[in-house]
Amino acid sequence: MGESEHSGEHPNNKEEVGKSMSKLQNWAAKKVIALKTREEGQGLAEYGMILALIAVVCIGAVRILGGDINSTFSSMSGAF
Repeated sequence: MGESEHSGEHPNNKEEVGKSMSKLQNWAAKKVIALKTREEGQGLAEYGMILALIAVVCIGAVRILGGDINSTFSSMSGAF
């Protein structure tokens, strides 16, 4: 261990600087890999796509069947 590690100063030795940079690069690389492999956001996006598909199907069904349903309810209400 060099004197710079005990005194809290920046390392002066090129070898010590290289080790520090290597540790920093390894840490950064691990963080980037961890971010790329997380799948939490992927699951949320899939649920959002499923919800959007269900909404489109429901809107389409109401548009197609809306007139028939309206006339059926109108005839039922006129019967009473």
